[in-house]
Amino acid sequence: MFMKNFLTPLILLVLLASEKAYAQKIKAPSNSGQKIDSIQIDFSKLKDGSWKNALPDTLAYGGKYIIKIDNINRHLFKVDGTVGQKDFNVDLPSIFGTIKLPGFMTFELPSISPASHFSTIRGTEKMASDSVVIKFAEIKSPLSIIEENYLYLQKVARLSNTIKALQMDCGHGYAAIERMLRDSTNKALSLKDGTSRSEQIEVLGNNSLARIEKARKAGQMLEGLQEELLMKIQAKIDTNDKIIQRWVLSPLKPQSNNFKNESEKYIQAQLDKKEGERRIADVNSTIQRALKMVEELEKIEADNKIQLLVDSYKRINPSNFTYVSDPIKISKDETELKFVFKADTLLTCNYPNKLTMQEDIPTVGGWKVDFSTGVFFSGGLGGKGFFGQEVYYLASSDDSTKTIIREKDAGGRLLMSLGALAHIYKRSINNTKLVISPGVSTTTAFDSFMFHLGLSAIFGRKDRFVITLGTTLKESTILDKRYEVDTPYSTKELPKEVPTIKVFPRGGWFLSLTYNLSSLKKNS
Repeated sequence: MFMKNFLTPLILLVLLASEKAYAQKIKAPSNSGQKIDSIQIDFSKLKDGSWKNALPDTLAYGGKYIIKIDNINRHLFKVDGTVGQKDFNVDLPSIFGTIKLPGFMTFELPSISPASHFSTIRGTEKMASDSVVIKFAEIKSPLSIIEENYLYLQKVARLSNTIKALQMDCGHGYAAIERMLRDSTNKALSLKDGTSRSEQIEVLGNNSLARIEKARKAGQMLEGLQEELLMKIQAKIDTNDKIIQRWVLSPLKPQSNNFKNESEKYIQAQLDKKEGERRIADVNSTIQRALKMVEELEKIEADNKIQLLVDSYKRINPSNFTYVSDPIKISKDETELKFVFKADTLLTCNYPNKLTMQEDIPTVGGWKVDFSTGVFFSGGLGGKGFFGQEVYYLASSDDSTKTIIREKDAGGRLLMSLGALAHIYKRSINNTKLVISPGVSTTTAFDSFMFHLGLSAIFGRKDRFVITLGTTLKESTILDKRYEVDTPYSTKELPKEVPTIKVFPRGGWFLSLTYNLSSLKKNS
């Protein structure tokens, strides 16, 4: 009765081992309210391998983690990251299956060449010093406005090239790149040191558009003044032309009283006419150059290049220099990190175009069930009950009609079998563990099963050897209880074969040597 009660929990343990082993292959449901821990890695340390110093030695079973990689320029590097998990030695040995038990955008701003699009207003400096052109004060103000705002947008264009260069920077971390961005923007926009990025964005966008609008209005003013100015100059030319024509038609003789005055007027009229014609050409050329510049500024606005530049500026932000993995809940023996970083363009710094970050981190905590297989040696605890009885017929020497049932003397022996154990324990990084292990084995003839429960010493983690000592239960064959050994029976009344029965359970002890070797699995 005691043995039957002992068998029930043993079978339940074996079933539990099987069920848990497969249950561990199912991902546990996520808990959205659970704290998520961050594993932070500096991308700049991948080259020399020192990034591994940032990894924890272990991960906690049931914990949630994300992998956060800082200082990675995602304008340059694409990230292919996987965070996987694996269990060791949880494949259910086939021997358990034979037991019949109850079932249960990277954006790029178009290039703006200062040499071709943002040349200074040739002639403006001349106009500021030339006594002839400067007289026309009406056009000096709008020309200065156009020049001032054109030169401002030229600095903005150069800033756009700086921003593109920073987006392609692979030799600095984010903090240094952002510092260079802020310094360059302050310089280009004539802002004070310490100006916030939000203020820089405001000035870069709104102020640039406002300056284009100022230049446009100045251009409209120039167009309105151009005809009036030309008419004034032409009127002076016409006046001088009359003086010239009068002299040509009625020239005075040198001895005439007015010769000197009239001849001087004639000569001056010729000079003034040529100067007027030069002025017309100069005014037309200067205004056309100014209006061309306004046209270029209006095209920048029409092509939305200011907003594109602002967007490019905004893309230099912590998120675009940081990679964050999806959260993972730890539910298995080991977490596998593998991240491949690849640049699709040639880099401007001495850095590999492809980098790989790979590491395995063990899990601690959480109960698990795994398995090992090997050889078992079993023996009885005393008496003959464990091995059963080997009986045979022997003719009686006293009476030829009688037959005696005899029992072979088994002597001292061990029963060898092949089987598997399920090990139940909490995860740890220790290479040596003491665990509870239920299991099952079968004789080398595969004619019967034995059930085991013992204490195991496990040596190793992935590849390991296990020594286990414990209790064995088995089925044994004994003489039918209607008969007795060494008792004569009528030969005619005995069955052809010695009458035996099978009884279960019979208790004993066992010692097993089991193992898990990955090299054997690869070859199998």
